[in-house]
Amino acid sequence: MTNTTIPESWTASWEVVTPTIAADWLAHNNRNRKPNSWRRFVDDMKNDRWVPNGASIAFADDGTLLDGQNRLMAIVETDTAIPCVIVRGLPISAQ
Repeated sequence: MTNTTIPESWTASWEVVTPTIAADWLAHNNRNRKPNSWRRFVDDMKNDRWVPNGASIAFADDGTLLDGQNRLMAIVETDTAIPCVIVRGLPISAQ
């Protein structure tokens, strides 16, 4: 994308992601690679070492999960709600 105009369909916000929300979002995970680091995230969340760093959970304009599956899996596994940056409305090609 060479245009510097931000499309109105793109949004970003901080949201608290609960295990129920995370499980629902993972149902839209049909394009990601095999999960790789979620166990480390589980360990951090269980031991109160998780620190939100601004990395986003990203969705395409059709609702497809593009990024964030490891964090979402850890949220479900630990039954913990955490604040995350949520980005919506991206083109599927952003993955």
